[in-house]
Amino acid sequence: MKGINRLTLAWVVLLALSVTALVVGGAATQEPLGVAGTAGVLLTALFKGREILLHYLELKHAGRVWRVVLTAYLVLIAALVLLAYAAENLGWIGTTLNK
Repeated sequence: MKGINRLTLAWVVLLALSVTALVVGGAATQEPLGVAGTAGVLLTALFKGREILLHYLELKHAGRVWRVVLTAYLVLIAALVLLAYAAENLGWIGTTLNK
C-alpha cells in the first residue's frame, strides 16, 4: 500500500484546522468571542489559506516571491479584519443611538 497522497494529507490538515476554528470560536456557545478569540479564528483561517495556497494551488513549486507576496496578502487581510473588529469591539469606532 502506498503512502498517503499529499493532497489527502493537506485535506486532513484543513479538516483539523476547521475543527480548531470551531473550538477556538466557541461554536458550542452563544457568547461573543472578544478580540483574542477573533484573533485565534483568524490565525486558523490564515493557516488554512496558506495550506490551500501551497498544496492545492501548488504555490510551493512557484518562486519564493509568489509565496511571500500571497502569504503577505493573507496576513494583511486577516490583520485588517482583526483591526476593524477590535476597533468596533473596543469602542474606537461606531456609536450607538442610546448614548
